[in-house]
Amino acid sequence: MPYVNNGGINIHYAVEGVGPPLVLLHGFTSNDDFQALAAAAGDCESMEDVFAAITMPCLLYVGADDPRDALVKAAAKSIAGSDFAVLAGCDHVQTNMRSDLVLPHVNEFLKAASQREAR
Repeated sequence: MPYVNNGGINIHYAVEGVGPPLVLLHGFTSNDDFQALAAAAGDCESMEDVFAAITMPCLLYVGADDPRDALVKAAAKSIAGSDFAVLAGCDHVQTNMRSDLVLPHVNEFLKAASQREAR
């Protein structure tokens, strides 16, 4: 599997589909992003008919008090190889300010990804 190295961490990815690569990162669970992708796809059966899909390990997290909680959880279930974490007592803004709560999840995610890579 191809990978890029970022700061000593190998980030593995897979490319599927046709067309130019499309990488979505922050905010990909918003309705506007899904609507834009649907419009770009036109009458195609899947996004891979229009864009090359690049998959890689993904950690999604959300605050327990964030109204987007259910949306992010559903997105995590639909992304193969993703991990999902809920930060207790945090709303949307607090999840970006509480590195003490996020970092343990990131460390566990990176540890698991390294173990998968070693196999």
